[in-house]
Amino acid sequence: MQLRSVVDATPDLLGGVSEFCVCPDYCESVGRYAFMVELQGNLEAKAATAPSSLHASLYNLNENHLRDSLSGKIDVPAVRVLRPGTFGEFREWKTRTSGGAVVGRVKVPVVVWDEGCRVWLEGRVICDV
Repeated sequence: MQLRSVVDATPDLLGGVSEFCVCPDYCESVGRYAFMVELQGNLEAKAATAPSSLHASLYNLNENHLRDSLSGKIDVPAVRVLRPGTFGEFREWKTRTSGGAVVGRVKVPVVVWDEGCRVWLEGRVICDV
């Protein structure tokens, strides 16, 4: 619920987010989250401020995030824009690889911990904000 709240607070920064998920990001030496977003339209001009805005919102909503940020254990999140249709493709991919699941019943998890899913999503990033 907190993750949805922080994404909902950024429509004027990112644009219309149709779907999103959050993954651990291993690209930097300090841990952080990567918000993987699929947009309804174009990326807004103010998008560069979205990572710090998401970070501030997480600060306000989650005392663990605040504590870990202040102690240097977690950094400002990354924001990665996925190509249009990625989450639909994700559902189809999970259906094919899960052995009989129905596409309409496959949900994109809000937090993606599975390494295979994270790598699959990373392969569909069109830009980092």
